[in-house]
Amino acid sequence: MRPHPAAPALLCLLAVSALVLAVPAQVLAAPPRALFDNTHAETAGNADWQIDTDQPLPSPDQSTVTWSTPRTYWLGAVSSWAIDLVKRGYEVATLTPAYGISYGDQQNPYDLSNFDVFIVPEPNTVFTPAESTAIFDYVHDGGGLVAVCDHSGSDRNNDGVDSPRIWGRLDRGHLWGAHFDSTGESNNNITQDSGNIDTDPANPVVNGVNGLADLLSFHNGTTMTLYPAVNPSVTGDVWMDGYPQGTTRVMAAHATYGGGRVFFLGDSSPIDDGSAAPGNSSIYDGWAEASGRDSLLAMNATMWATRTAVVSGVPEGLAPGPILAAPFPNPSPGAITLSFSLPDGGAARVAVVDVNGRRIWESAVTALPEAPTTVTWDGRDSRGRPAPAGIYFVRVAGGGGIRSTRIVRLP
Repeated sequence: MRPHPAAPALLCLLAVSALVLAVPAQVLAAPPRALFDNTHAETAGNADWQIDTDQPLPSPDQSTVTWSTPRTYWLGAVSSWAIDLVKRGYEVATLTPAYGISYGDQQNPYDLSNFDVFIVPEPNTVFTPAESTAIFDYVHDGGGLVAVCDHSGSDRNNDGVDSPRIWGRLDRGHLWGAHFDSTGESNNNITQDSGNIDTDPANPVVNGVNGLADLLSFHNGTTMTLYPAVNPSVTGDVWMDGYPQGTTRVMAAHATYGGGRVFFLGDSSPIDDGSAAPGNSSIYDGWAEASGRDSLLAMNATMWATRTAVVSGVPEGLAPGPILAAPFPNPSPGAITLSFSLPDGGAARVAVVDVNGRRIWESAVTALPEAPTTVTWDGRDSRGRPAPAGIYFVRVAGGGGIRSTRIVRLP
């Protein structure tokens, strides 16, 4: 679904690193892009659900983010969410009312089609019919959506409608398979730490690439009701403590819709990092509180919801060379496997290079014609020492060309 007509002002870590590596930028895999909504009063009242006060692009520029960058680098109560995504290779931006929610508008540089995942951190105004159509079409065509709600009565701008009702109006038919409970519906507002998680080891949200999210902390959030008869893919991730894992009293869930993915979270406290912009108030540091694994769940969910583009051929106009598949798992604290093919086969050299262009590991292989060749990097340098956490590039040379793709090594 991508070509990827990025906003001209969006500086890209990948392009900067490509210059350092002396690899043409157009042959590199595009980094995933996350768009945080701020068109629905996400900063109304005591809410501060923004990644930075500088919008659409945060400042200092995200190309300066490193693994040691603190959560206070940007000014917003969900800045840690964005910072952690950048540390894992994402580009992030904020959608403002000046651009608005659209899908397929080539004149809008922040159109949903230019992003892999759309994050809506507790909307406080109702979506218009045009916005609803754009969001549904975006997800159906392969986009990711992270839908964050809050307790009933969380009407921060006093317009008569709270976030559970806003989400409910967006998906009246429960096409995504989940409904945030509101006033009068059972167990809609709760405050508790729950370890009542889905125990399926294949659950990509609970047991995802960032680790096991085995406890979720709510500070006055709403539960959900699931509708598997409408959307059989809907899956509960966390339920209220002490209750059976059924279709009610659900605290977090995920589902697919068409080619896309949706994650539902019933409280905004888990995404709050306690670092609100000056003059605002942030109530909980849910992102780092010891009682839960809130940030793990949110990061696992965001990365699961993100569309994954796999290179299946050589783009028109590029020199011959390897055809790369997406590295897996990526990010990873351990081994990462890369698959590639050479149309005519032959010798190839695979190297792992850091962001400063230093080659830390290399392997020579022979590829069969048009057959996939798999190489695994175990996370160590050529001397057998563990490589530090951070961003790296896998560079594959062979078949008369060079291709590179980004990988992220987790701590």
